Amino acid sequence: MRGSGAFSSVVAERQASVAVVGDEDAYLTLLYPDRRDVGATGSVEVTIQNRTGSVLGLLEATFDSSDLLGDITDISVDSSGFSVDDSAEEVTLGSSERFGVGSAVTITLTFDNFTDSGYRDLFFTVVAESESGDLFIRTDDPGRVIEIQGVSNTVPTGCPVTPSVTVDVADDAIGDIDEGDDDVTVSDDDVDGDVTGGDVEISSATISGEVDASGNVGTLENSTIGGPVSSGSGDDIGGTATNVRIDGDLVAGNDLDITDSVVAGKLTAGGNIGTLQSTDVGGSVVTGDGGDIGGTVDDVNIGGNIRCGGGLDITDSTVCGILNVDGDIGTFTNTSVGESVIAGGGEVFSDVASIVPADDLSDSDIGGTASGVDVFGSLLAGKDVDITDAFIKDRIAAAGDVSIKGGDPVEVGDVVTTGSSSTLTINEGATLDGDIDTDGNVVVDGTVNGDVSARGNVEGDGTITGTDPRE
Repeated sequence: MRGSGAFSSVVAERQASVAVVGDEDAYLTLLYPDRRDVGATGSVEVTIQNRTGSVLGLLEATFDSSDLLGDITDISVDSSGFSVDDSAEEVTLGSSERFGVGSAVTITLTFDNFTDSGYRDLFFTVVAESESGDLFIRTDDPGRVIEIQGVSNTVPTGCPVTPSVTVDVADDAIGDIDEGDDDVTVSDDDVDGDVTGGDVEISSATISGEVDASGNVGTLENSTIGGPVSSGSGDDIGGTATNVRIDGDLVAGNDLDITDSVVAGKLTAGGNIGTLQSTDVGGSVVTGDGGDIGGTVDDVNIGGNIRCGGGLDITDSTVCGILNVDGDIGTFTNTSVGESVIAGGGEVFSDVASIVPADDLSDSDIGGTASGVDVFGSLLAGKDVDITDAFIKDRIAAAGDVSIKGGDPVEVGDVVTTGSSSTLTINEGATLDGDIDTDGNVVVDGTVNGDVSARGNVEGDGTITGTDPRE
């Protein structure tokens, strides 16, 4: 904890200067940490003690959290007589109250929703005035600083994803069902063993073993299965697999849809995954070459990678590994990705820093607007990127245009790079927290909190806090 009484403004009647004394005889003693790691949620305390020798009629503390990538969700005090304005981030002694000699108040600030890993500044100022009005004290401008660090930003919240499936068949369960290539229907039954057949229908069943169809799995619903489920080569898991719990892999030789389910292993389709919603998958999700994840990946938690042979939309989801698609990412909102995001395919190496450069990827966009996303690696597109309100741990790289739009700051760990014929635009009202290094052009109508290096033109009426080629 730091204790300090070094105030820049200490004045008496007729504005006569009063010498600032050392900490041990401070007019006001402030106790607060230099640094605090609050994780995703946490708190910080600031204590103020009156050692002026006078009763105070005014005492006000004001906090500024605008530099934090997180929120002050609550401000509380341990002494009566103070009012708190959370929206203005102020604590004020009541107008009819007095703060006596030797009195102390501790202010507790609670933080939440942190998305940054580096230390950022929380500024606060303290103003005090004696009851008689002959002493006025104010902390130095712009105020005292506590360096606040949020989450560690190594993996998204919710990772790893480890679904647990418990299979409990009844005592009178039937044994293995093996019909070769003939069709099988299991409905409202318990099976203590495997189910094997041609076309298979499973509904309202509990099966302790695996389901192996040489044809289609036409129905898969309201069931718990203790092993993998697979359809034949070139065959579908038809309809929509809904409300199923599978303690193993789910493998479709062709297409599948799944919703409201749990798959402890891997989810694989030789063709398209038409629907993937409200589902937990412990392993990776993979489609065939050219196979889309159609519709929208929505409200899913995936413990491994997504490898999509076509394009996809994704929202309100968590992917603990890499999100790698050969086509476009049309919608990308409110989603966390534990490693890199790639639109345009490309080989992925174990070292994410070695991912192929964007100009080696196919012409695929991260389109619409990527918003409310946390990417704990790089964001790579073979063509264009539109993004707002995001955290990108490593870098954004695109062979096309990059547009940073208004909203909360877009934080990028290192640099933003674009192709030689492209333009990077920081739109009016937008902030980029990171450096820019591009072979193309840059338009800054918003704010860049970093350096700009460009082989093309740098234009715009915005602010560049670091190296500014316009100067």
